[in-house]
Amino acid sequence: MYRGGQPVDLLYRDDLTADDFARYRLVLVPNSFLMTPAQVDALHARLRGSGATVLWTYAPGLLRPEQTGVAGGVDLGQMERLTGFRFTQIDDPGPLLIEATMPGDETRTFGIRSTDYFSPRFVVEADEVETLGVWKGSSQVAFARRPVDGWTSVYVGAPPLPAEVLRQLAADAGAAPWTDHTAIVNASRAGAMVVCTDPGTPYGAPSGATERPAAGPFTVTFPFPLRDETGGEARTTHTLDLSFGDVRLFVPPA
Repeated sequence: MYRGGQPVDLLYRDDLTADDFARYRLVLVPNSFLMTPAQVDALHARLRGSGATVLWTYAPGLLRPEQTGVAGGVDLGQMERLTGFRFTQIDDPGPLLIEATMPGDETRTFGIRSTDYFSPRFVVEADEVETLGVWKGSSQVAFARRPVDGWTSVYVGAPPLPAEVLRQLAADAGAAPWTDHTAIVNASRAGAMVVCTDPGTPYGAPSGATERPAAGPFTVTFPFPLRDETGGEARTTHTLDLSFGDVRLFVPPA
């Protein structure tokens, strides 16, 4: 998430307002496994018509707490209502690895790289959805996108997602990365910091793999003019020579 190439804000789910969903283009929801029906309703009310893209991971809303007069437990129907997808639950253990085939990106495998198998897993029923990836070694949909009531829902069955996949999702959602390589970006109107995280060891490469050589020109495009702290003209686009781990600071015009 931090290597996506644009600033990231962290908020509690219940603090997000309808205005927030209208302002943020891509919202990651990594751990909302336990939810009440009322919380699902409230979240949908804030999302309705916002135009936001929401990324759900693994089993959002699957667990329902016990409430007065209502038993708690596993509720696949609530997970479907929350995300807008229909699911089939797979109870046979299997690898949490996804083969992604997103438009505009190369085919890549991501998820939990382990010799262990996991259960349950969930398959998206493929009617009226855009398939973005399948469970490795199968045609079962594990990564999908679809419009829901004025917003876009994205489900992914296994984290973590590579930075390159998040960059593509952000661009599709209208929050294009500020950098043309993966990078950490912290910014406000008072300035910005860019940390080059590419080149580096390719995702999934074995431990000790040789780092790639410097990628050459590294372009960062800000939404407002900033200048390099070392001097120069304030502008929105800067072309830099950066290697992995290099840090550059930018400040407003003097």
